[in-house]
Amino acid sequence: MEDIIKEDAEIEELASDFQFLEGPIWDKNNNRLIFSEVMANKLHQWSPSTGVELFLEPSWYAGGNTFDAYGNIISCQGGARQIARIKPDKSFEVITNNYQGKKFNSPNDVVVKSDGTIWFTDPDYGLLATYGDKANDYKELDAYHIFKYDPKTNETVSVNAILSKPNGLVFSKDESKLYVGNSNEGDRKLVVFDVTAENTLFDMKVLNTIDSKTWGIDGLKIDKESNLYAACGDGVTIFTSEGKLIGKIKTNFEVTNLCFGGTDNKTLFLTSHTSLYSVPVLIAGNY
Repeated sequence: MEDIIKEDAEIEELASDFQFLEGPIWDKNNNRLIFSEVMANKLHQWSPSTGVELFLEPSWYAGGNTFDAYGNIISCQGGARQIARIKPDKSFEVITNNYQGKKFNSPNDVVVKSDGTIWFTDPDYGLLATYGDKANDYKELDAYHIFKYDPKTNETVSVNAILSKPNGLVFSKDESKLYVGNSNEGDRKLVVFDVTAENTLFDMKVLNTIDSKTWGIDGLKIDKESNLYAACGDGVTIFTSEGKLIGKIKTNFEVTNLCFGGTDNKTLFLTSHTSLYSVPVLIAGNY
């Protein structure tokens, strides 16, 4: 653990009094963090010089976010049950909002592969937050999928539909593997798929399980040495690429998501229900 985070490293609260934070992403071109305040229907930005400022309202109750190769934000707009592209001028366009004519549940987390394909998970947490016990009445899909959208063909396909609640996801450095956190209570685990040259998934393996009664695995990120950082109910759980538990950044709050950032990419930003935090780490994030 000492080669990942200093023993005396402190978690710093950067801002507070929010209504459920999610989806932090580091904008290296503008030296700022962008993140979702889900229940307030907003995206915010934070920088060391200006603190927190409103970035976009409404956000369509966005959760997970990522950047594409052109500096656009690819956003899981869970309230609208769609994936959207937010351009640098803050205008946005819907990328995909259905699978075989049926509405998504509530897209949750998203990554963009180097070939431009967009991969995202679709559990029902947004439906549950909106409709509570009546969430099932609004479901149009009979499973919780991992989807892939191909901009070349404008097609959305399901690449997996057997996980009980797929959530955070991240590719390996060479994109030959896709790591996914499953966050369903009683079935919280880290899994990995092999990725074919045709962008299909096969040979799912369970790498480790999470003993948490409250949260996780939610957001998932990878560092330059291929260690995995998972947002969990009691902090950040750190695994090797083979799933071996190698460390824990313990918190007194539930970590909803996380990302690397800062000028050297060695700051780990953490979101929680009400606050934004940062902690310095010793290994830079992969992206």
